[in-house]
Amino acid sequence: VTIVNKTGQKIERLSLDHKSLSSEGTVNLQPLAPGERVVARFYQAGEGIYTISALLADGKSLIGQAGYVESGYSVTEVLAQQGAQQRYVLAQRGGEA
Repeated sequence: VTIVNKTGQKIERLSLDHKSLSSEGTVNLQPLAPGERVVARFYQAGEGIYTISALLADGKSLIGQAGYVESGYSVTEVLAQQGAQQRYVLAQRGGEA
């Protein structure tokens, strides 16, 4: 999952929680300056969901709605003050999300 910061401010804390029938976990990511992007990689067997949580420099929290992912998906999440926008692109490689 590629996460793009379009909030206009630094993201101080950023994490992605993922869950499927066979596994679950959290990917903690580095702080993200405005306009920067980061890739959260995790193994996904079959179908699953993920949620992104971010803490902005001004103290506001952003929590995205659950996103859907399957093995082989590549997803871009654009974080903005009003929430997150999802764009799905089918990846060429399998097993990573």
